[in-house]
Amino acid sequence: VVELMYADFIWVAADQLFNQIGKARHMFGGGHDMPLLLRIKIGTGTGYPFGNYEYTSGLGYKILGRVPFSIPLSWFYMGLASYLLGGTLARWHPVWSVALGAYFLTVWDLVLDPAMAHPSLALNFWIWHQSGPYFGMPVQNFLGWTATGALFMGLSRWLWGAVVLAVPARFPLVVYTLNMV
Repeated sequence: VVELMYADFIWVAADQLFNQIGKARHMFGGGHDMPLLLRIKIGTGTGYPFGNYEYTSGLGYKILGRVPFSIPLSWFYMGLASYLLGGTLARWHPVWSVALGAYFLTVWDLVLDPAMAHPSLALNFWIWHQSGPYFGMPVQNFLGWTATGALFMGLSRWLWGAVVLAVPARFPLVVYTLNMV
């Protein structure tokens, strides 16, 4: 996971991107592709692409006081589960697997946001500074999830290409389902 937080840290991230990632595959004998998650913290600082929000302390330790440590991890494993699930259902068609994976990631947020940030809850894990028609969530949030999900799926498809991770089809379904309940 490479985190681009502020301009002050760009050289640390560049070292991870250009030096460490190149070594990672070879450290494991060159026999495995190494997934990469590149995360740029712009949502809580600019309001794009999801809307204007901030995280509360409910999710624990925050990286530089802004984004809980668990957020990039959950994005990656749910992104991977959505990618595998969408690809399996679309029989790895280049366009439909990306579209279906982005759809699954967005649907996850349709369940996640009302359960984690609805204003009527006693404990909110993030707070919206703007409201919208879906349980108080702005439409921009869902457009942002769809666009970011499509980017994640497209990059995953491009990086992994025709190489499909050898996992049983029920694995991403179980991961996805457990995160919906």
